[in-house]
Amino acid sequence: MTVRPRLREAHPALKHGVYSTNTVLPGEDRAAFEELLRGLMDEHKPDGLSECEEVCYLAHLVWRRQNLPTNLHGVTAYYHRATDAFVRELEIRERLDQLIDRCLKRLLFIKGLKSVSSTANRAMISDARHAA
Repeated sequence: MTVRPRLREAHPALKHGVYSTNTVLPGEDRAAFEELLRGLMDEHKPDGLSECEEVCYLAHLVWRRQNLPTNLHGVTAYYHRATDAFVRELEIRERLDQLIDRCLKRLLFIKGLKSVSSTANRAMISDARHAA
């Protein structure tokens, strides 16, 4: 009797790249990603490390969503029926959209905190000058 090792299912990061920690996967265009990142940096104009980190994460998510069709060959091979693969693609797109929305909300929240903090600091300085 021969014992065969069980084949493990492929990890989602290897099937379609959505959960990969690497932003640009083999076969993807690094220059195109860097152009996307520059565009998002110009659009959101991050001020400080936390804002910059959120914009970089946003670029990662947008890049994964843009490249989803090219990376879904693993999903189609994994699922036996085309309808299953299509449903899975919709689920992945929905998840990416949720993550992008959450990332944008965090970025706006950070910018709002800085704005409120800056306004409060100016008010305290003004009050201190008037008190003196």
